[in-house]
Amino acid sequence: MSELLAHIPFQRTPPVSTEWVIEPLRRGDTAAVTELFDAMSARSRQQRFHNAMPRLSERMLAYLSDVDGERHIAVAARVRGRCVGIARAVVSRDRASVADVAVAVADDHQRQGLGRRLIHALAADARAVGIREFEGSIHPGNDAARGLARSMAATASYDEGMLRATLSLTGAFPSPA
Repeated sequence: MSELLAHIPFQRTPPVSTEWVIEPLRRGDTAAVTELFDAMSARSRQQRFHNAMPRLSERMLAYLSDVDGERHIAVAARVRGRCVGIARAVVSRDRASVADVAVAVADDHQRQGLGRRLIHALAADARAVGIREFEGSIHPGNDAARGLARSMAATASYDEGMLRATLSLTGAFPSPA
């Protein structure tokens, strides 16, 4: 484990909702993407997108919902049909077995273990299409994401002011529970 992640406490709290249904995000599901974006605070958006994003542009919405199941995969968590989380992986242009990963969770479902469950579901789909490693940029102030990376045995380094975490999908993989 990286020393950069070692000092971040990871506190598991009992889930408020045990009704999460995690399923692949369907191509063109702009409603789910918009619903989740609207359920995120300005701070959560800053930490996920690395800039203040008061709204999703049409271009960004199209990109986030353009999953193809091979080079751009995503899973969504829903509660009673409402999208409360999305994890996505986009395969690197120059390394077919590596994908950039990102997770977003609605504010009212954060710190309940949903991010970890989303990563596990995404990893299963990723392995099926030949992805062996996730890489992700974490905003330095995002303690929850740093804790999640640490709890999943990711390695980390700083790159241009961002924390760059790498998670191997081969071998032993920490359980989602």
